[in-house]
Amino acid sequence: MYYVEMASEPTPEGSQPTPEGPTWGGGDKGDKDKAQWTTSRTKIFIELCNDEVLKGNRPTSTFNKKGWRNIGTAFFKQEGLKYDQKQLKNKYAGLKRIWSSWCKLDSHTGIGKDPITGGIICDDETWQLFVEANLDCIAFRKTPPAHLNELSTIFGITQLDEIDAIEQSVPITPLESQPEQEAIGLDQENIDANRRRRRSTSSVGGLRRKRRDVHLTARDKVDAQIGQVCDALLSTDGDIEISYTVRDCIKELDMLDASYSSLRVNWLDFMRTTTSTQPPIPSYFPSSSGCYRPSYVPPNTEPYQENSGAQQRQDGHEGHNYLMEVLNGADSVCYELFRMRKNVFISLCDRLKSSHLLEDSRWVSVQEKVAIFVLAIGHSHRNRVLQDRFQHSGETISRHFNDVLLALAKLSTDLIKPHTPLTEIPIHIRDKPKYYPYFKDCVGAIDGTHISAWVPSQLQIPYRGRKSVCTQNVMAVCDFDMRFTFVNAGWEGTAHDSKILLHCVRNRALNFPHAPRGKYYVVDAGYPNMVGFLSPYKETRYHIPDFQRGGRAVGKEEMYNHVHSSLRNVIERSFGVLKARFPILRAMPSFSLQSQMFIVVACMTIHNFIRLSMSNDRFFRLYEDENHTEDEDEDEAATTHDDVSGVDNREIRIMHQEREKIANMIWNDR
Repeated sequence: MYYVEMASEPTPEGSQPTPEGPTWGGGDKGDKDKAQWTTSRTKIFIELCNDEVLKGNRPTSTFNKKGWRNIGTAFFKQEGLKYDQKQLKNKYAGLKRIWSSWCKLDSHTGIGKDPITGGIICDDETWQLFVEANLDCIAFRKTPPAHLNELSTIFGITQLDEIDAIEQSVPITPLESQPEQEAIGLDQENIDANRRRRRSTSSVGGLRRKRRDVHLTARDKVDAQIGQVCDALLSTDGDIEISYTVRDCIKELDMLDASYSSLRVNWLDFMRTTTSTQPPIPSYFPSSSGCYRPSYVPPNTEPYQENSGAQQRQDGHEGHNYLMEVLNGADSVCYELFRMRKNVFISLCDRLKSSHLLEDSRWVSVQEKVAIFVLAIGHSHRNRVLQDRFQHSGETISRHFNDVLLALAKLSTDLIKPHTPLTEIPIHIRDKPKYYPYFKDCVGAIDGTHISAWVPSQLQIPYRGRKSVCTQNVMAVCDFDMRFTFVNAGWEGTAHDSKILLHCVRNRALNFPHAPRGKYYVVDAGYPNMVGFLSPYKETRYHIPDFQRGGRAVGKEEMYNHVHSSLRNVIERSFGVLKARFPILRAMPSFSLQSQMFIVVACMTIHNFIRLSMSNDRFFRLYEDENHTEDEDEDEAATTHDDVSGVDNREIRIMHQEREKIANMIWNDR
């Protein structure tokens, strides 16, 4: 929650403001009237915002405290009006919405612009289909928005590009092409080279490896530390001219086989001491053992060899043997490693094969491919660790990871959908007097969650939230059995929840599971209370911890909010299960942005498959309590107001009446 200072006493007419400018903020209740924005005031506000952007006072998608204070002070000096920070923020959000809508319109295929007036040129049918999903664009048919150049400076970097968001729907058109191979830490040039080398040395691949005991050696510990160093250096924001070549070197170091830990150490030492502005990048050639050794070694350095007798990695069937040990061993071991029971893991592999989404390759079975994938997302294992575990090259690990990622994303069309008719009363509601008959028309819950995101430094502004942490905002729908029925991933962390919902509801191509007439989803206060979506009362206790700390609900509105919160808590518990099972969602490695979006969809697909296959799964049991709450580090600033642009006031009145009716029923039955 963002708190502002109270406004000072009005300055007497004719007097001068203090040198610091007016103290502006919430103001008295009499000052809460809606701000009046004339054309001239809007122009002044845009110019002031533009100046603060150029001064560097917008570190994220919005201004910092200094920036807002400067805008408020300057606006008061020019117009003599003390608009508080909330009023200025609302105007800023409105301008951003206009700019975002114009960008969508400008980039839409089949729509042109008049070279003289700047208005839109297209046939009526195309225009009608577009504005149905983008109501804010209606005003741009004849003329574009005013002050486009200034708005471009203010919002150009923070524009929310909805085209790049992965919209999980039927059909999943963005998933027809394979995700980028860099998702597992390899660039395309090295992938192509490695593929050529593998074809020239394929005969080596049939050699069997000698089994060895799995234990944590000193080399393993060093390798893990080097992995952390690589991640830290890759994500460090520094001077571009200095850090560019260093990052390239780190990427090459990060790609080296796990058996060359000491070589990576030597390379770091070499880069630390060299005076060259272009550190040499190692190239690779196949050794007799089938792995790729660097052809360049810094002066006076050789790969360190331990005396433990551990052999260098070579081709064979070590990965298959490891998989057989897990599947033939204790079920608890399989659960800890693969995050699911043995029978569920085997069923998942069979489902992928029978759906013709995956098939056995010459040396790697479908089960081994899936094992590679679940170890990566269930334990955040890096490419090097998986190389050593399965005894495959980095390119092979990356290729199989992406094969499974694409297969699960396609399988999501069968698993992430409503599994019972939305016209029926859910058993969870029907069998509990706490909810029935009050919420008998509820069909599910909707909420957004912030998933960790790794973003290049030049693209980070729209992904950074209140705590300056890069995240992607993912909206999901779930039923009361904690199964996801819809997901929309890929939005920047600063995207507002209501904006994402309205985009999904209005876009027919996404196949959003609309509630039948007279039914609704429960949502929190960050969403509009409109037909099909029932929200709580605002400015009243709502979240479960509020009642746990502050005692029983008092009054009609609090009692309604308490029951509503307990019912809607199913979506938060579903997110809790998802993130507990797949830690990669809490600390995303340096995958491509596209692959990060696919990973979210893939994790939800496995989540649903496990729930459908085994209802008493351990992670689900941990989150069965309706009063369970997650201590999430969410960006609460993103849910302090709802965006109801384009929502019919009649729809809002209908749901307000529905909410009042339910609240009265709960109050009368107390």
